[in-house]
Amino acid sequence: NAIETKVTPDITLVTEYGDALAWAAGLLAPLDDLVFRLGISDFWPEALGVMALPDPTTGEWHIWGLPIIMEPFYWHIRIDLLEKAGIEIPEYPTWEWLLDAAYKVNDPPKVYGLAITLGGGMDTPTILYYLVALYGGGFVTEISPKGADIFNTEPTWRLFEDLKKWWKDGIIPPDSISWGDIDNNLAFMEGRAFAIHNPTTVLATMIKNNSPLVPATGVVNIPPVVEAKESILVFRSTPEREALAKDLLYYILSNKERFRVEICDKAAMYGLPIFRSQGNIVSQKIRAKEGVYARALHDLVEPIRRGEFYMWCNTVPFPYGKAHPAWEAIMGSGSEWARFLNKLLVQDAAPKAVAEEIAAWMNSILAKWAK
Repeated sequence: NAIETKVTPDITLVTEYGDALAWAAGLLAPLDDLVFRLGISDFWPEALGVMALPDPTTGEWHIWGLPIIMEPFYWHIRIDLLEKAGIEIPEYPTWEWLLDAAYKVNDPPKVYGLAITLGGGMDTPTILYYLVALYGGGFVTEISPKGADIFNTEPTWRLFEDLKKWWKDGIIPPDSISWGDIDNNLAFMEGRAFAIHNPTTVLATMIKNNSPLVPATGVVNIPPVVEAKESILVFRSTPEREALAKDLLYYILSNKERFRVEICDKAAMYGLPIFRSQGNIVSQKIRAKEGVYARALHDLVEPIRRGEFYMWCNTVPFPYGKAHPAWEAIMGSGSEWARFLNKLLVQDAAPKAVAEEIAAWMNSILAKWAK
């Protein structure tokens, strides 16, 4: 509504879509000065890069949005099932380890090894975003009518072949093709899943409800880690109002320890700190197995420290690496992604044919923005 009416607030927190659209509409105030006040060297560089964009009017590059947290999509896994199967947890779990464990503990319909969402909602494109990057592929390289051609390449074909195999082998629940964003959460919390890909809203809910599965639950970060966004925007107004808005944000963010306590310590590690200094403290707490951090099966910050993550999957096409309104349209089309996967898995269509259709669909959206 703010974008359409041009009646804007001073500050907003955008949890899904809108930051790239607000930038394209020329409604945002640059935040470079706030970043320097907070200490630019203390930010994870990737967290700042996705909203480092040219001014729509002057072309000058600025930072137009700040991630308020790093919101990792962890793998929640069942430790008790691993122990029962005699599977050891490595210091830094890999995808190959997770997939092998998923097969070994798979016991349908009682427990499914890989409970990923393939229906409508945001979890479906998010898991695809993760897996395509994991397989060495990509979604968008440029905003052009051919910008999504990278999707219709060997890594995606190989992934789609493997998806069909996991589906036919029964490690993916057969009804996951109709799941929404809540269904994989429920499958795990009800004991019907070995592994799910989600922020720790799942773990936090289990802790709040005193779930008996909490002691049997652990979380791991397996690169490439998907980081969803929670971005702060300041809208253009008068110099005085913009300065006051930035002062408020500085007040909130400059007490970095307090902010870490609220978004991480008290929130079941839901948001990892955007500041390196606080990330180091999280690593210390994980090593000490302090409180909720005992649920972390390794140093969850290490992949971020190594740069093995992609920020803001909802609005940033990999490997393009910048927020853009076209990606908001692509990632927000949950029903389209469900239709494509239904064709791949239920209708047993050829992987190359489905990849080609998806790439053409994304290119049609990119073409509109390229104009």
